Amino acid sequence: MDDVKVSFSVLNDPNADLIGVAFSVNNDAVSGLSVSQITANGTAGPYAALIDANRISDNPGMTDPGFNTTGGTSEEPYDIGIKFGNQGASDGVVQSASFVISGTTALDAEALFDSSDWWLRLQSTGPDSGGSAKIQDDPNNPIDLLPCTDEPPPPEHALAQSPGFWKNHLDLFQQETHLDPNTRYETVFGVDVKGSTKVPYYSSDPTLSEALSAQGGGEAALLRSSTAALANSMSDDLNYYMNADQLHEAATLVGTNFDTVWNTLDKIDVNDDLHISTDEVIGAVRDVYLSTPVSYGGSQTFNQFAWTDVGLVSSAFDTMNNMTHLDAALFAA
Repeated sequence: MDDVKVSFSVLNDPNADLIGVAFSVNNDAVSGLSVSQITANGTAGPYAALIDANRISDNPGMTDPGFNTTGGTSEEPYDIGIKFGNQGASDGVVQSASFVISGTTALDAEALFDSSDWWLRLQSTGPDSGGSAKIQDDPNNPIDLLPCTDEPPPPEHALAQSPGFWKNHLDLFQQETHLDPNTRYETVFGVDVKGSTKVPYYSSDPTLSEALSAQGGGEAALLRSSTAALANSMSDDLNYYMNADQLHEAATLVGTNFDTVWNTLDKIDVNDDLHISTDEVIGAVRDVYLSTPVSYGGSQTFNQFAWTDVGLVSSAFDTMNNMTHLDAALFAA
């Protein structure tokens, strides 16, 4: 029970654009906390969370989250800040967002947010724009947080699903990831897909559904294996865990070398917790394509791979994805 998921959305205003959120935790106790699985409008991306106890503010000398934190009855400085968009933008309206707060020890969600302060920075992008809006949690304008409940951990034996499973169960893919299968792969992973004009053909701008169906090795293998890995890491019914025994069996099944797979996954697992997170899946893919240091998900930096490692990374994901599966009927709605 070391994860707390936070989600929020704008209601009844299609022109409201959420630029960022800043908040505090009880007693400014940020030691050991990290923020991952950040999404905006249901799409994962390179959104960085800034964590700096009692220093998140746009005032001079503070840790600037990139948006205004002053006005009204703001309780700045805050402890954590996440930016989703830019002020002045007239497109890409963000109306919902979510993220996961993790700790090195078990977290009590209600204790974490007891007496916490929240600040949401929005703007209007409509024809009758009303300008900016700042919503703060204070006695005169409270944000009513719903009671937090612990979710049971996923079954230890339910570790992963293959690209074929997700391709044939797109309804479950959308349920588990909150991503439309028609979302572009490039949008989610932040890379420029090369594509293929030779048999087997695949698009240079595939959807996630098309990525799951990509045929062939090299880039095609990375597309389908990483998209499955994305879903496996985001599903709350799976435990995307580097189980050595399961990886041994999967390596034999798919014909990969266990030691090579383990060493590759160990590089992908940048926080060394043996769980492959959504940030780590996306970060590894971006690393392969960009071949330059990539900062993703706060302090994590991916500079482990290059394009020449495309087969190495796809084989590692492919092996991981072939660990013990969960029957489709057992996924919780």
